[in-house]
Amino acid sequence: GADLITSMFSIHYYFESKEKWEGFLNNIRDNLKVGGYFTCCCFDGNIVVEKLKDLEKGDVLEGVDADTNAMVWKITKENSLDDTLPITPEAGFGHAIDVEFLSIGSSHREYLVPPQLLIQQMNSIGCDLAYPVDCAKIGISEASQNFETTFNNHPLATSLYAMTSQAVRDFSFLNRWYIFRRYDKAPLAEGSRPKTPNLGAPGPSSPPFSPSSPAYNPSGFTGQQYGGPSSPPFSPSSPTYYVPTSPVYNPSAATGQQQGSTTPLYPAPSSPPFSPSSPVYYPEGATSPPFSPSSPVYYPQGSANATVVAAQQFRPASSAWNAVPVTGDANQAAVLRSTTPEFGPGPTDEEDDELPPNPLVDGNMEPSDVMDARDEWESKKQNIEERAKARLAPTLAASLSPQEREASLTAAADAAVAAAIERYKRSRAEGLVTAVVEGGARTVAVERGTIAGPQKKYKPHEIFRFFGRAELKDSLGIQDPGAARWLALSAPFPIQDKGIEYPTVNHYLAAMKYKLATDKPELAADIFSSKGTIHSKYLRQREQIAVKHKTEKEKRQVKEDEDQELLRAEAADVADAALPKTIKRYKALFNEAKWIASKDDVLKEALTQRWKHDARFRKIVEAARAKEKYLLYYTGSTTLSSFGGIRRDDGRIEGENQVGKILMELASYPPT
Repeated sequence: GADLITSMFSIHYYFESKEKWEGFLNNIRDNLKVGGYFTCCCFDGNIVVEKLKDLEKGDVLEGVDADTNAMVWKITKENSLDDTLPITPEAGFGHAIDVEFLSIGSSHREYLVPPQLLIQQMNSIGCDLAYPVDCAKIGISEASQNFETTFNNHPLATSLYAMTSQAVRDFSFLNRWYIFRRYDKAPLAEGSRPKTPNLGAPGPSSPPFSPSSPAYNPSGFTGQQYGGPSSPPFSPSSPTYYVPTSPVYNPSAATGQQQGSTTPLYPAPSSPPFSPSSPVYYPEGATSPPFSPSSPVYYPQGSANATVVAAQQFRPASSAWNAVPVTGDANQAAVLRSTTPEFGPGPTDEEDDELPPNPLVDGNMEPSDVMDARDEWESKKQNIEERAKARLAPTLAASLSPQEREASLTAAADAAVAAAIERYKRSRAEGLVTAVVEGGARTVAVERGTIAGPQKKYKPHEIFRFFGRAELKDSLGIQDPGAARWLALSAPFPIQDKGIEYPTVNHYLAAMKYKLATDKPELAADIFSSKGTIHSKYLRQREQIAVKHKTEKEKRQVKEDEDQELLRAEAADVADAALPKTIKRYKALFNEAKWIASKDDVLKEALTQRWKHDARFRKIVEAARAKEKYLLYYTGSTTLSSFGGIRRDDGRIEGENQVGKILMELASYPPT
């Protein structure tokens, strides 16, 4: 797929109708790869509606040049909106305006784009406004702004991109830009998203340092001033270096250009133009990290942003930390110090936090396991962020504005996540031993064979690995090539609960999640039972496929490969319906503590039913026991999935493998 797709000043045409928009959205879905970016800019529908709210349909809003009294642009209202732009898919499309700009020469029809609706629609294909950590990598403070905010927050913009005509400014400031990133192919979980930026009327904001921040020249220093890559007009062919009308700070004790001056600064025959790879200026004796869009500018001791230098000192050299912007917040320096090993251990409740850089999934996993792994990863990440914010919140000064407070909390959360990722990477690099502690797997970094003690190793032929996509192979010699698939939780064998039948163990587990841990237990049977909405949908699909075979020998039968695909699709729907975000869509309250306390017993009940009533299931397990094969429910996820695990290259089993252990217990395996 594509790394980047852009739509500059054109996306509004697709908002003519829902059908036209969905055609465009499908093109993005089909061509943008996961991890790729989609960028666009257009009129901010909310701003335009506000400007036109007092006009009738057919009335005109004009921009007139103050010097010539000539019309520069005009917008004709061709809709019946008052002061609110609808944001629902049913009502958010088709709100027309006619736009004419002097340089274009003719009027053309556009359609208003509601920012909230655009974000919702992009989310439906797995795209969201770029997370803060991704914004930092490309040197921006947030993933969407109106043009006025962006212009006013860059001090040199007025000199470098002068818009002397107020009419031109007014037209430009009607626009908004967006940067989306595709984080998944499916809709994103509610809890995984950062806070949506303010999409209302334009207002001031305080972004972190960017390449256009003003320069600093310490007292007494007589060398070239520091400026952003876009600030100086200096080039190798120019004899002197200028900063025209930029708000350069130069103390009275220094020699050279004073604020607002357009006289030459210092001769720079050997000084190359500033670029993103140029070093940041620091006074003699200070450490100077290479400049990047998220690196700090130098501030004098005691200034409001002096702590940014302190924060930088505690930043480990790694990709995870580099993704966290240094904001200059004093609290972030403390967080960085506390989570960096050489400056002492982190807070007690974070000592065991480890987070993989991404969910641990692979192509062999069942769809339900993939979705579970992603959901658990997002949940763990959110938990780390919330605990970091909760620790910091009581220490923040009461005088902070809401924006400053949120920026401080976000900085602490980002740093805590980066620290957890670093701990995960370090523990893997040092060598891991998985120990079973009170019935749960816990991965600890220790010297092999000294503290943790020996752990049993298994050769490949000593393991019977089972999962929904397992290879069709009679590895147990019982004339059953599908044995490894039949033991999986998605195998179609019904599980009973007080007279209600559920088609598979997966259906039963999801149903019990609703029944035991939500305030709407009746949804369990309505959604997941053999007569529920999900299974009924796939029964109809099977019937339709069977009808297509009516002229073949296997008349009115579903072929094996077709059945497997339907089973996988149904398992994915079941997994999706069991996610917290879906439970929320059903307006049910989910009690995670109740589910954690119950799920082990629920799993054991389901597997016990299969052991007692499923002859094929029992035959497979007993054959594996006779051949002394360890039962491993393969999920491809080790630290996140409690149900299964994997065999490492050294023969150790990593992961709790609860399913395999319960089956071996039911079959009275000898203790290992």
